[in-house]
Amino acid sequence: LYDLVLNINVLPSKTDPVFKDYSLAFSSSDLNQKQKLVQQILQTERPNTVLDINTKSGYGALLAEREGAKVIATEADESLIDNLYHKAKAQNLNILSLFMPFSSMSQNVSCDLVLCLDDLDTIASTQKMKLADIFKTFCSVSKKTLILEFTNTQNQSDLNSSKYTLDTTINFELQYFKTVNVLDSHPNDSKLLVFKK
Repeated sequence: LYDLVLNINVLPSKTDPVFKDYSLAFSSSDLNQKQKLVQQILQTERPNTVLDINTKSGYGALLAEREGAKVIATEADESLIDNLYHKAKAQNLNILSLFMPFSSMSQNVSCDLVLCLDDLDTIASTQKMKLADIFKTFCSVSKKTLILEFTNTQNQSDLNSSKYTLDTTINFELQYFKTVNVLDSHPNDSKLLVFKK
C-alpha cells in the first residue's frame, strides 16, 4: 500500500488549464505596465532571494524566478498556492510555494527583495492586523528592498481606524527604510512603491 501511494501521480493532466505554460504566458510583449516595472526592478536589483507575499496567480514569483532569484511565494488561498506549486514543480522552477496567511509570516524568513502586489486593505481585514503591524512585518522580512502596490481604491478606506493614504503608507515605511521611489503603475490609478534600506 505504501508503494502504491508513493506512485500516485497527483499532477494535473497536461491538458488541464491549471498546467498552463508560464514561459509563454509571460513573454515580454504580453506584460502590462506593472509587470514590466516589476521585471525592470528585478533586473536592476538582481536579488538572490525574493519573497512574494500573497502571490495570487504567482506572476511576481515567476518573473523573479525567471530573473534568477530563489523565490518563496506565500498565499492564504490554498487553491491558488496549490496551482503555483504544481506549475513550478512541473517546470522545475526554483519557487517554494507555501500556504501561509500574512499574519503567520515569521520573522525567521527574510529575503533580499519582498514583493507584495496584493491589496493591503484585504491583508488588514482578513488577517485582523493593524497597519503598523503590517509594515513592521514587511520590514522584518525584507533585507534590502520592498515593493508594495498602492491603489486609489485603498485611499477611500479606513484601515483599522488609521486613515490609509499614499502618504500614510510612505511615512510608515520610511520609519524602517531609507528611501522610497514612487512609480506609476497599472491600472492607471495604481502606484508601485519601492522602498530600500
